[in-house]
Amino acid sequence: MSRIGKDIRANVRQNISVPAKVVDCFAGKASVRLSNTGSLMRGLDVVGGPVKVGSMVRVDFTTFKPTVIAPGQSVLSSAQAGGASASGGGGGGGSGPTQITITLFSGGSVKMMYDPTDVGLQTALIDAIPGDVVFVPDADLTCDVSVGPGVNLVGLSSRETIIRGMVTFEPGCLLENLSVINQGDGAGDFIGVLAFTTIVDGLVHRIKGCEIGGYNCGAGAGIGVSIDSADDILIVENSTVMGDSAGGFGYAFSNNGGDVRVYHTQYYAKTEVFHDV
Repeated sequence: MSRIGKDIRANVRQNISVPAKVVDCFAGKASVRLSNTGSLMRGLDVVGGPVKVGSMVRVDFTTFKPTVIAPGQSVLSSAQAGGASASGGGGGGGSGPTQITITLFSGGSVKMMYDPTDVGLQTALIDAIPGDVVFVPDADLTCDVSVGPGVNLVGLSSRETIIRGMVTFEPGCLLENLSVINQGDGAGDFIGVLAFTTIVDGLVHRIKGCEIGGYNCGAGAGIGVSIDSADDILIVENSTVMGDSAGGFGYAFSNNGGDVRVYHTQYYAKTEVFHDV
């Protein structure tokens, strides 16, 4: 197997996106050089843009076929988007470009596109099925969302994709490259991410490359990540997790007996980092 083949397969196994530089672009596709390995990848589909030679982008390996993700206002053509519209809910599209928005990938191709709004994100997650990827570009949204079993919620980066509210996610899910900030003032708890289980089958909750915070300006607790039950398995990698409260307790992790594994992650907690419920 060639070195390039090994590098690409390693990225796929890790389920990641990596930075890259565009070296050529033509007819809606781009050739890029990966920053982490120097490998050259040719003829990749482009989401976002426009791109030009020298543009810095990311190559998304969470889809069946690696895809170039570029910041900007340009878009997939209606043919690439499978005729989906940019409004929350989709539909038939005409010719010409479509505004890049929240995108639902299924089976390695674009299934639907949605407005970059609270409703758009919530609708995309409702439409997603196990194995799908919901990609959120640079957007600052204020809403609580639920991620169903086996669905991946992926952002552009933790500084550009921000969800202000609580994210509840179930086994088999991946949260990657985004920020979750849940802040309020009250006697109740404010939780950034809740690992929740409605089915028990040994699947893993995974958080990677995220910044997560639960902040309470009142008397209640502020919790970064809460683990719902002893049946949960949570892996956190390369992330930042914080829990703080003005008048109450602050926990980075609040665990109700689950199996929690934390790697290469920074955390801050007013009271204690790991709190056993």
